[in-house]
Amino acid sequence: MAKKRRIPVQFRYYDMPSGQHVFALLGESWRRNYGGDISELHFHNYLEIGICREGAGTLIVEERCLPYQPGMISVLPQNTLHTTNSGEGGICFWEYLFVDVEGFFREYYREDVRKAEWTAAGVNAQAGFFRKEEIFHIYRLTEAIMEEEREQKPGYREIVNGILGALLLMLARGNGRADKTDTGNRGKLRQVMKAVRYLELHYQNDLAVEDIAGACHMSESHFRRLFGECMHMTPLEYLNFVRVEKACEQILKTGYSMEMIAEMVGFQSQASFIRNFKEYLGITPYQWKKQAEKEDKMKEFKISAYKGW
Repeated sequence: MAKKRRIPVQFRYYDMPSGQHVFALLGESWRRNYGGDISELHFHNYLEIGICREGAGTLIVEERCLPYQPGMISVLPQNTLHTTNSGEGGICFWEYLFVDVEGFFREYYREDVRKAEWTAAGVNAQAGFFRKEEIFHIYRLTEAIMEEEREQKPGYREIVNGILGALLLMLARGNGRADKTDTGNRGKLRQVMKAVRYLELHYQNDLAVEDIAGACHMSESHFRRLFGECMHMTPLEYLNFVRVEKACEQILKTGYSMEMIAEMVGFQSQASFIRNFKEYLGITPYQWKKQAEKEDKMKEFKISAYKGW
């Protein structure tokens, strides 16, 4: 029997600016021909909210093909496979917000961890695609955040946080019907997010999949299947991705040797560190450091990890 062909997808990772829970992609650079010769679906590490300003085409979300036109708004939870295609090769104009939902609610409900997790799960319950008339209040709040980010007048960051709280709570309330059952995609993602948080805290340790599954109170086989379904990569692939991300932070912030950084972030050997770094970023740690120092643009640095399943 022929081996089933694996479908390539892209993991487009964004670094959230320090001290913020939202950043915006705005302006003329997002007036473009979407899709083109790129056939892969992709997913992000943050919630994506997009507004179509001009043009028409199709938004592909998981297995759905959704036609869009000006005035439509997309709400795509983290790890949602999607892509945008312009119609007939035309030019379209989208603007986007990316939101760290979990980080926002951890701060918003500082004294109530369970409520923070429950509300964040409500926001991430399902993808949505609407005309602005259908969810006008959410559309208006999204527009307000974009305008604050565009103009950046004094105090805009505090205003954005206030509007963002209202926006996310409305999204959670809109998905509230699924909360009592805790089934389907939201329930799966909620379980996987426990593993994601565990890896964020323990990435320095020598971890096996069995350890991660045990920390999440799941069998190893069930955990592997669930993690792959939600994250489109294996647990160890994601662990190494986190380690590479943390290594980048150490390279920028410290003067430590590459050998020391590799050990600090959990790689068992220098060879493993370099191999994984090249897999996720396409260059060696030494080349990355040189490039970062030369360009001095690391706040805008985006990591793309190409995966198949």
